[in-house]
Amino acid sequence: MKPYLWTNVVVLYQLKADPVKEEPAFQQTIDKNFQRFKQDKLVFIDLTGKNSGKLHAQLTPEALETLRKRFKTEPNKSTYVIVGMDGWEKFRQTGRFNPSQFIDIIMQYSSSNSEK
Repeated sequence: MKPYLWTNVVVLYQLKADPVKEEPAFQQTIDKNFQRFKQDKLVFIDLTGKNSGKLHAQLTPEALETLRKRFKTEPNKSTYVIVGMDGWEKFRQTGRFNPSQFIDIIMQYSSSNSEK
């Protein structure tokens, strides 16, 4: 995650083993808000290593394992973590993905970050 420190807000996420509706909803949320997320320097990291969509960083399996341990994610549990430019966790949500709530949180965090 070092290449992103001090330059990006990182969104770590892990979808449960059988994400059914969560994965498409998550990717659609990124696609719909692509320009804003790019402007706000957001980078997404799928902790399962599956997704390589827009604004996604690709890490080695070892780096992903390090992040899963550092941010204490549980297997088979959907988790979303916002990591600030300083590398510290700013927000965590577990459970089902809620696109509108997620956007509100991202926008609130990225707005406060851009004011500094």
